[in-house]
Amino acid sequence: MSPAPLRRLAALSLTLALGCGAEAPPPELPGLGLLARLEDRLARERAALRPKLSHYALVFPVTQHELAAFLSQVRVHGAGADLALGTEFALEPHGGGLLRLLFELWRPEGRPPRLDDRFPFAGHAPLALAELYAAGRSQLFLPVPGLPPESAGARLPDAPQLPRTFVRFGLPGGPLRSVESDAWKLLGLALALEPDASRGWLNRFGQPLSLALLLRHVRDTELASGPYASEPADHTALHRVELLVAWAERHGGDGLAAVQRHWLEVALAPRAFVPGAAGLLLAHQAEALGSLLGASSLRWSEPDRERVRAWLAALEDDAGFDVEREDLAELCHLVKGLRAVRARRTALE
Repeated sequence: MSPAPLRRLAALSLTLALGCGAEAPPPELPGLGLLARLEDRLARERAALRPKLSHYALVFPVTQHELAAFLSQVRVHGAGADLALGTEFALEPHGGGLLRLLFELWRPEGRPPRLDDRFPFAGHAPLALAELYAAGRSQLFLPVPGLPPESAGARLPDAPQLPRTFVRFGLPGGPLRSVESDAWKLLGLALALEPDASRGWLNRFGQPLSLALLLRHVRDTELASGPYASEPADHTALHRVELLVAWAERHGGDGLAAVQRHWLEVALAPRAFVPGAAGLLLAHQAEALGSLLGASSLRWSEPDRERVRAWLAALEDDAGFDVEREDLAELCHLVKGLRAVRARRTALE
């Protein structure tokens, strides 16, 4: 017999003599098989996804050439408090989303952008990012139920509300109209840019705001929320956990353990989704899970880990949507969340 088989036999004999077999590899974390199928579909349809650059960037690296091609379609609208970005005929759907995309992806001279950098939008003189950001902050407001923002003026709501943005928008020669949108992307950008979350400012209506005040409203609406069976009226509701983790990690925002407990007990509760809503809601739940797993202040008990593993197993076994038919953009949120789960799997083992 050659030396190699003899060595293997000797090692096996020693193991048996010591009374302990080789330790079995840990079981695969639920959800990672689904992740592989999702990544396969997105890889096959990468070209179709690329025009949706904000979602494409959740999954794939973005070149400066791809970013420039996408931003060549962006137009500057309005001025002052109404300065905003959009397409030729409409404003962007999420307040501050295009500005946030610039801060995340643009690399002037190979470095991250600064507020004093100017971007050459088509048909407009190069525009300082600081001017866009100042306009965005002035557009943030806290809704007062039952009152349009112009009528509420400087008044603040008595109960927690999700922050929103307000812009007056009109095409050249056309009438001005009031446009409201969700604010989660602008809030996320502010969390990255503001050095002091307690620093206050007055918005366009005179409301006294600060990042800490806005995020307390986000936290309190999260803790008061129930499980969603359909898409919520304000898209920020699907990104509250992401915002609250960033607030805690970057600015010491409080209440994150309560947010984790609420999310485990409410967001992961079994439910029936309205037709067509499962992909959207499950994708954002996975994204929220990835954010929570990345929070350095949170601890996960064994019952917590069991609950999450059971949810991931149910997601993989009966996702409630067709991987091959679901909207590509929603799948990007799901892939982002499951990749974060994979990267932080030790918290669940």
